[in-house]
Parts: sequence; structure tokens; C-alpha cells
Amino acid sequence: LVNKLLVKLTKRICFLLHDIAMTHMRLDHVLADINAVHQVFRKVNRDWKPPKDYQPQPVPGDESKYGAHRKGEAARLRQLQRACFQLCSAVDDQYAIVVYNHAFCPTEYLREKLHLQLVNFMRTCCAPDDKAGTIQRPSVLERRVGIYSVALQEVEHYVNIDTGELMREAFLGDIYAPTCGESGSVEFVGQKPAPTTGSMVAILTDWYVDFARKSLTQTACYSPARKAFASRRGSSVPFEQWTDLAELAALCRLVGPYGVKQLEQRLLGIMRERVGSVHAALKANAGPLQAIAKNYYHGPAVGDAVKRLRDLDGAVQSLVHIGALQQFRHILREALGTALDQSVPFIRRTCLLSHASYATNRARQPTLLAMDALAADAGVDTFDADPAFGTLLAEVAGDDAWDLLPYLFAASFFSSTVQATVFNSSANAHVNNAHCLPFAVVDIVSHVTAARGTPEPHRVRRRLEHVIEVASAQALRLVESSNNGALKGYTDLPAVVLLLDATLVAASPLLDRATLERVCPYALMRQMFTTVYEHRKVGGQLTDEW
Repeated sequence: LVNKLLVKLTKRICFLLHDIAMTHMRLDHVLADINAVHQVFRKVNRDWKPPKDYQPQPVPGDESKYGAHRKGEAARLRQLQRACFQLCSAVDDQYAIVVYNHAFCPTEYLREKLHLQLVNFMRTCCAPDDKAGTIQRPSVLERRVGIYSVALQEVEHYVNIDTGELMREAFLGDIYAPTCGESGSVEFVGQKPAPTTGSMVAILTDWYVDFARKSLTQTACYSPARKAFASRRGSSVPFEQWTDLAELAALCRLVGPYGVKQLEQRLLGIMRERVGSVHAALKANAGPLQAIAKNYYHGPAVGDAVKRLRDLDGAVQSLVHIGALQQFRHILREALGTALDQSVPFIRRTCLLSHASYATNRARQPTLLAMDALAADAGVDTFDADPAFGTLLAEVAGDDAWDLLPYLFAASFFSSTVQATVFNSSANAHVNNAHCLPFAVVDIVSHVTAARGTPEPHRVRRRLEHVIEVASAQALRLVESSNNGALKGYTDLPAVVLLLDATLVAASPLLDRATLERVCPYALMRQMFTTVYEHRKVGGQLTDEW
């Protein structure tokens, strides 16, 4: 009987707290930024009419009018709070109810119910929309969870419950996954991800992994100018609302470094598949690629070798996917650093200074690898010697087939992916993500060279210079053919030539434009830049509009 009484009492308190939190959310929506935008629209265009669900934003001097408009809802909120806190006082009235040899503690009943309710709310709030296939934006989720947590904290005034500890337990229990290991380790790279359990971090991770696997290179485009993956023309989902720096920072504040590590673990699983596809393509096309290696300055020989390549576009798409995933990890790492700067600035600053106190650990020395991994967990940019990606590549770096990757990159200039690429000056990107291709090539060449026991910067630099030399020979040949009127099949040739500059400027700190100047006249690159940033049409569409 006592058990039923306490269950019913604590359940009623939780229902009241839920109603209080929902009321706070409705009132918070009145002050949403979109309402201010509606006011601006109304001033700019007097004929503009707001949507049906528009709620006027209160301005200074309107407090009495706002109070009269919301008088009923405010009175209901006070009534809910009064009833809830009276029940809380009843719970706190007795520490325990003893029946024979059993002691029932009302406070513990309430604490368990509050813990369960917070977890259920977080999971329900993150549930994807079945029709649209999207989740709420992380900033909206963060706001809602914050409002709900504040409503639960009001219980502290009436019941002896540490709601701060309760929330930490709820978040940690929802985020923890044993397969990620401890902070400062790269063991999670080779581990199988934990099975999805319907937790908040699992729901969020599932959506982002599904985006990374299916939409990252198909319906989205990485824009360095926006630091986001923007939707292409015709896409029904605005991916930039989930992948820009501000939204990813909100995601990092929600799930913390441990949740980000779970997401990275699954992203690296996709990258492992793509690396395996590229490795298989290199071994399958060893003969034609070796022919390109011997005669990359001889046009007819390169053309004959390219014709003998099998599934060139599949290998190029895998490299583009790897590069796009690396850029997504870059944005995610920067967002994590932004979030930790706000929450634990001294810890992150310590990790940042410690990582900067020694030279780049390309040799993957075990004594420094733990510090690299810890710095990565703290949101520090370690991609010049990425401990996780380096661990992934170390498993296959011993195969000589990777020596043919520069020639596969050179052959990619004749693939349909590169031929169809168009440079969009508004996004500062190639629409089909071809600008991610050089990032993948440079990252793989750098890490494979270092994994083979030659991590010295001048050795890695020499290898990257050879990549530039081989690729620039093919780009110059395309320009020459275009000047002679013999080039066919290329939608936007300047966009193709600019892949060389993307390789140098953004992909590796070991290279500069002087390296490109030795093998490709930079006057040509300036001409290409001038062309792509002009107001022009390619394929019937303006390239300076998004």
C-alpha cells in the first residue's frame, strides 16, 4: 500500500513538473529570434503578412498588455507550481516510512522518477521526424533540455535532492559507451561501435552517421566559406542547419567530448571502408598506374593508361568521400574546442599548450601519442598528424600499392567526377565536392609516408611535391588542349585547374604556392581564379548563386 502511494505521489509530481517545463518552453518561444525577424519584415514591406502561428514579440512598454494577453497561462503556471511544491513538501516531510522490517524513503522514490523522466524527455526530444527524416537542430535541443533542467532544479527548494548530481548521472548514463575507451587513447579506432540503445547520443549519432554515409557527397556540398555542408540545388533538406559551426558547437555541449568520440568512431568506420576501396582499386590498376608513373609527361602514354583503368570513378568517389569526412571532422573538432573553451577553459588551454610544446608527432611515438589523442579529445587541431586516422592507415601502410596514389590522383583529372565539376564562387567550393579530393590524397600520402618510418618533414614534403608535379602535368595538358580547341567533355575547366591550388593552400602546411610555381605558372592560376569568380553561367546556371 505504501509503495503504491509513493509511486502515485511521485508520478503526480513528475507530471506537474513536465507541465511546468512545457509552459516555460511555450513562453520562451514568444521571445524567439524569428519573431524579431517578422517585425523587420513588417517594417520593410507593409503588405507582408506573418504566418498563422506568429506570436507578437513583447517590446519595452508592452508589459501590461503582454500580461493581460498571457494572464490565463501565467495563472495556470502559478497554480501548477503551487500544487507541485505542496506535494514536494509532503514528500520531504518524512525521511522514511517504516512498515515492519521495510523502510520506504519518499525522497529516493522521487529521485528515481525524476532521473527517469529527464532521460525519457531527452530521448523523446531527439527522436527524428518520420516524414522529413530529420532531427531537431542541436541548438533547439540544447535550449529545450536547458529549460527542462531548470524546471527540475526548482525541486531543490522543497526536497533534499541534489538535482545537479541527478543530471550528471542522467547525461553520463546516456552517453557512456565502453567501446570508446579512456580519454587520451586511440584504442577506439579498431573497436566495434556499441550497439544503438535508443539513448540521446545514439539517436544524434545515428542521424549524423546516416548523413555522412548517404548525403555527405550526394546532396550536400562542403563550403569552406560557411564552414558547413550546404544543400545543393534541388535538395529538400537544408543540411547547413545541422552541420554549421554554431550547430555543431551546440551538439558538442549536449553530448560532450565523450559523445563526440562515439561519433568519430563511427565516422572512422566509414573511412575504413573507403580506404579499403581505394586500396583495392590501386592493386587492381597497378599496371596502368605504373605506366603513368613512367611517362606522366607523355600525353599519349597517359591517355592510353587512363583508358585501361578499371572503375576510375569509383576510386575517385571514395577519395572524395574520405576528404569530405575529414573536413566534417575538422568542423566537429573546431566546434568541440569552442564548446570546451566555454565550459572548461583551463583544462583545454592546458591540453593546447602541452600539445604545442613539442614538434608534430608524425612518427607516432608512443610517449607522445597519448598526448595527441588527449589534445584531440580537447578539441585541438591535430590533423597534421591525426592520431586516429594514422592508426587506421597504419594497418595497411606497408603495402607498396600506396606508392601509386599520386598517379591515381593525376588520372582523376580525366574521370567523369572531375570533368563534371563546377566551381561555385558563393560557396567557394566545387559543387560535387571535387575540392575534397586533394585533402584525401594529401592526408593519405602524409600519414602513409610517416607510418613507413620516414616521418621527417622534408621527406613528407618531397613526397607531396611529387604529387603536385604529376598532377600539374595533367592540368597543363588539359589547358593546352583547351587552347587548341581539342578539349571535350569538361564542364568547367578553370574549376579543374584550381584543384592544384586547393591541394597546396588548404590541404598541407608543408607546402606553399612557391612549390606550385616551379611546375605550373602561377599566372595561369590567377587567370583561373579571375574566371571562376566572375559573374558567369555554366550549364545554364549562375555560378555565383547558391
